[in-house]
Amino acid sequence: MTSYTTKNYNIKYLKCQHSKYTEFQWLTDANVQSESSIGTSSGSGCFGCGGSSHWIKDFPWKESKCEVQGCVGTMILLTSRQDHSYGHKYLKCFTCGNFQWLKDALEDFKEWKA
Repeated sequence: MTSYTTKNYNIKYLKCQHSKYTEFQWLTDANVQSESSIGTSSGSGCFGCGGSSHWIKDFPWKESKCEVQGCVGTMILLTSRQDHSYGHKYLKCFTCGNFQWLKDALEDFKEWKA
């Protein structure tokens, strides 16, 4: 999810899918295994990034606003089917064509928060 409060504008966070729980965790504080950008269908946790602290439906980059100035599109999480990058996750905006590997987006986010 994304915070739109004045203090934490456009900051990603994780929240339990059950409405009776009000706790949340900032993405940067979450125990996300970002070293592996290839999700798997085995085990439990996020099929998007492989993290164990959230599910794919709560993955902040599953569908996020495109950051290209003037673009109103949404970045969609996809999986490469090309031989040279098969299984690697990436974000793509079908409105303007913007593209970013998920591992790079996670690294950029870590550096931005540091």
